[in-house]
Amino acid sequence: MNKKIKSRFAEGVLSILTQAYQLWVGNFARLVKLGFVLVTLFFCFRDGEKWSQQLQLTTSYFLNDPRGVYLQTAGNTSRAVVYGLFLAALGQGTIAAIGYAIAGVSTPIFYWEH
Repeated sequence: MNKKIKSRFAEGVLSILTQAYQLWVGNFARLVKLGFVLVTLFFCFRDGEKWSQQLQLTTSYFLNDPRGVYLQTAGNTSRAVVYGLFLAALGQGTIAAIGYAIAGVSTPIFYWEH
């Protein structure tokens, strides 16, 4: 009986330590990624104007585009994608809210079934 208790205790401790290790490793990886993002953003904000000028110079040289039509088109396309994603999310949320209202769910944001 004593061996069974020790064995179950050891299994429980091992399980807890394994989960803690996995949680720590997962969070550490996220923190490293966040660090890379923050460093990249720092340099983008600091040197963004120079990069923009170099990109305009490069596209005008290699693509024979002195007026920057390619960069303007890329910017317009990116802007359209962001607006489209926002409007699609807004539409989905509206339709979901109407569906929840029809179904009689009082607080759909905090609704889940156990």
